[in-house]
Amino acid sequence: DNQIAQVSRQAYKRVLTIVSRRYLEPSLKRVEVIGDVRNCTHSLAGKFITEIGFYQLVNAFRIRHYEQLIKDAPAAMSQEIAAEKCGFKNRWALSNARKRMKDFDYSLIEKYL
Repeated sequence: DNQIAQVSRQAYKRVLTIVSRRYLEPSLKRVEVIGDVRNCTHSLAGKFITEIGFYQLVNAFRIRHYEQLIKDAPAAMSQEIAAEKCGFKNRWALSNARKRMKDFDYSLIEKYL
């Protein structure tokens, strides 16, 4: 992918690892993720996050978590509860995120789930 080719592989792998561990934190901030990057420059991590979109990256993990939870959850779990367990304020926030993410390349995060 052209977007990723512009950025250090090490930096984006580290960013994806950090976000995959912290996406459920309701107040996770871009600067915290960049601050957690080790063994590569912060500027490369920042560039990667800027190119992908911080909230899109976080929401991609949350959406995939939701999809897995609904697939594996007992029938009694509502969509509202599942959305909240995945870091969304409610199912409407999930629905809005999914609409905004329709063109996101989820293959980017698959091995970090």
